[in-house]
Amino acid sequence: MNRRVRVTTGARLHFGPLAVGGVQGRTFGGVGLMIETPGWQVTVERSEREEVTAGESTGRVTNICERFRRNSPVPASPCRVTVTQQMPAHTGLGSGTQLALAVARGLATLAGEDNLGAVELARRTERGCRSAIGTHGFTAGGFLVDAGHPVAGGFGELACRLPMPPEWRFLLASPKHRSGLSGTAERRAFETLEPMPAAMTAELCRVIVMDWLPAVTAADFEGFCAALDAFGGLVGEYFSPVQGDVFANQHMSLLAKELRAGGVRGIAQSSWGPTIAVSCADLDAAEELDAALSSDRKWDDCGFRIVRPLNEGAHVVVND
Repeated sequence: MNRRVRVTTGARLHFGPLAVGGVQGRTFGGVGLMIETPGWQVTVERSEREEVTAGESTGRVTNICERFRRNSPVPASPCRVTVTQQMPAHTGLGSGTQLALAVARGLATLAGEDNLGAVELARRTERGCRSAIGTHGFTAGGFLVDAGHPVAGGFGELACRLPMPPEWRFLLASPKHRSGLSGTAERRAFETLEPMPAAMTAELCRVIVMDWLPAVTAADFEGFCAALDAFGGLVGEYFSPVQGDVFANQHMSLLAKELRAGGVRGIAQSSWGPTIAVSCADLDAAEELDAALSSDRKWDDCGFRIVRPLNEGAHVVVND
């Protein structure tokens, strides 16, 4: 019988939803992709009593375990959950979903539910009420389009998944000691927003189908950047009444403006931010940009990280 499960995740970039506040058809949905780092590494093993060792994330992990057990039809034995690699919370990289799915994968496997899908793991841990990008990305990685879910409920369905060109990179930029909307503040923001106009939804879908997907398929970097700029600009304008601008953080807005003035394309905020992702054609381009920004005192209060696309799901190792 399985006694120990180790799960290593990536993170997700989410560039925005396709429909918000509609009264018919599907709602939310969205587009995003998985990146290799930052990520979680979680070990779940059988134990005589419940035990969580997760540093500052101990409370979050404990709550995830409680939700999973409450929503699971299969009784789970006591387990020890240890987090050995963490990722920052509320920075726009989907840390909550990846942590929940990693813990749930371990608990399910030890309970004999080895083949439980990520959507069911999300349901049991009460994740994915809006976006399903991180959930589908946990399974397969890659570039993902979430078709959304019925207004009455359900879970966002995966409309398309494509592998990302492996040579591409993203430079993540985020102001230190800042976080994006989450929890109650996020719910209030959605309640405050006017419904997304149907014309905007139509244009976002057009960008995805006619521009973005062909660019990813053809490894057309310039086309990818153009689509990302177009999509991110539209979504940012829609959310500007609750986040203050196209970008949630003023310093990130200034950074994006300066980069674009220098000819850089393919810049967008991930989720509520404050992290923004800057597209780079390869590692050399990413390192050159990273070096230039890191050496400029103007950006001393920002953190930068070069990341690779992740074209596979979370790595799971099971030991008997």
